[in-house]
Amino acid sequence: MLDKFGPQLRADLQQVYGVDLAVLFKARRYVHLLALIDGLPAHSRYMEAYLNDEEIATAILDSGQSEASGDYHPPLSSWTPELAMLTEIKDTLAASIATQVGVAGGKAKNPKPSPRPVTAIDRIKEQRSREAQQQIVDLFGGKRHSN
Repeated sequence: MLDKFGPQLRADLQQVYGVDLAVLFKARRYVHLLALIDGLPAHSRYMEAYLNDEEIATAILDSGQSEASGDYHPPLSSWTPELAMLTEIKDTLAASIATQVGVAGGKAKNPKPSPRPVTAIDRIKEQRSREAQQQIVDLFGGKRHSN
């Protein structure tokens, strides 16, 4: 890893954590170093180099790890107030464009909202909502659906 991505890791560790890669490596703090690398943001130099490496890309595709299950949700750790505002602006603009197309007589699709982070609270709310909906269906003799 250091042979291939040493310069990127050195720069990222210094910028993000204020840590010198050489000091950690010489002190044999390998577990700590790996924890710091795992915590680097998705937009780090290391991740850019890693994801643009053809050998790694081939291995990821061959292993089937690239097949995402479900919808993408950005990590909360990279969700800044600026990103939240830009996402709102993008969604509002997309809805406005769809409305304009509809008013002009075109066939407008409802725009899909941009992805946002999902927390355990969001997942539990969604589960409770599904359970409440299922209870209503059950009241009217509907079939039970598995989630």
